[in-house]
Amino acid sequence: MPAYYIEDSVNNLLKREALVEEKKGKYRTDFIIWFDKYDKFYDENFLTYVNTIQDRIYNAFRNIWSEAKDLNIYKGTMKEENLFHLYTMLSICYVNNKLNKMPWRPLKLKYNGFAWNYIASYTTG
Repeated sequence: MPAYYIEDSVNNLLKREALVEEKKGKYRTDFIIWFDKYDKFYDENFLTYVNTIQDRIYNAFRNIWSEAKDLNIYKGTMKEENLFHLYTMLSICYVNNKLNKMPWRPLKLKYNGFAWNYIASYTTG
């Protein structure tokens, strides 16, 4: 591939803050790339950590759902199953914000004026 094609792509990725220049002409991504080994670790270990309390967790989500579904709020055209998942995720975010004492690494404002970050996954097979 001609170098000028690559140079345009590198310049675009630098401009969009997806790459950083480590040394002159040496670049790296400025975001996490998850590889297969993380998925494998998750698949092999998640249930061993959660198995003993999974029924209690699910029951807590069902209780939240049973109270939230009767709220007199506009739900659009969302199906009940999707609302269940939405309420579950909102409750996880709420608990995390209340109980998680680990500080978040703040996101810096990007080139477009918003605070966000890239994330990527690399899978094989």
